[in-house]
Amino acid sequence: MMGLSGQAKSRSSRLGLAVGVLCFALLGAGSAMAQQSMTVEELEAYIEKKKQALQNAVEQRDATLKEQEAIEKQREEQQARQQQIEQELRELCEQRETTEPGSLQACLEEMNIAAE
Repeated sequence: MMGLSGQAKSRSSRLGLAVGVLCFALLGAGSAMAQQSMTVEELEAYIEKKKQALQNAVEQRDATLKEQEAIEKQREEQQARQQQIEQELRELCEQRETTEPGSLQACLEEMNIAAE
């Protein structure tokens, strides 16, 4: 399979950035001030809650990447099928050329196929 497309890489980068922003927001300076007045038990519960939120974000990212890979694979299969069909149509146009000389270009244009 080919690597990720530019658009897919961009989405992946944006997702990574979102996870980073989430981490910063969860562990940032504003939450540190609130944590100063927490008991050890409250702080542990708070940290556990934030760890779970981060884990959920990572799981969602992984699921999104798997879906993205499946879509990319499907797109590549569709492109391969399209190329196969275009080749078959090109061959039919070439066969028509043998019975109707001068028809090749018109046939290729009619089928919306680039001449080789």
